Amino acid sequence: EELSDTIGGRVTGSAADAIAAKWALNRMQTVGLTRPHLESWSLKRGWTRGRASAEIIAPVRRPLTVASMGWVGSTRSGGEEALLLTVDRNTLDRQDPNTELRWAGHILLLRSLGSSRDSFSVFSQLASFVRRARRAGAVAVLGQMSTGISTGSKLTHVEPVGFSDEYYDLPVLSIAAEDQRLLERLLDRGSSILMRVDVRNHVTSGPVLSANVVGEIPGPEHPDEIVVI
Repeated sequence: EELSDTIGGRVTGSAADAIAAKWALNRMQTVGLTRPHLESWSLKRGWTRGRASAEIIAPVRRPLTVASMGWVGSTRSGGEEALLLTVDRNTLDRQDPNTELRWAGHILLLRSLGSSRDSFSVFSQLASFVRRARRAGAVAVLGQMSTGISTGSKLTHVEPVGFSDEYYDLPVLSIAAEDQRLLERLLDRGSSILMRVDVRNHVTSGPVLSANVVGEIPGPEHPDEIVVI
């Protein structure tokens, strides 16, 4: 409760992350752990979530529930309007280069077409897909990453884009299940969907420091040996 209510979101490398580390250090001292201390390390880029919005402009006008993934980019100031284009999340590693030429100037919607693949197989292809989408000139990527759609009522599900601490200079947005299904129904009826997205995240120009908080409970028999939990 103290972490959530008084510090809130504490993305790695952020000011709140540093406050949370000091909080944890103080708690370790309070409960009597031995030699509580911070072990600093460097993250390639610092990132903070800003605002994100999306709406359908045509054939209907409808606001959508979205949230930015972590360590991804922003749209131009004031947002951008673009047509929606479907990309099969089950064949991200088998995209035809000629197909990728069509991505320029479009918002790409990840959806499952045909035979589904397991979440790990899809996740392992995401980083490469986002990099290719950026090079192709896509405006943004919309939809769930490793899972098919979000679960719950009007809830997004923010998850990583890749395995590393890479920054992806392209807006990548999670979308609520109800809104993704709406987009899919419109596309399946042959509609051309014009959308507007506005994403304003903040990224540092260079590395930022974070820290692991470490405390020890020495055992009476073998105090020089270490058990890591």
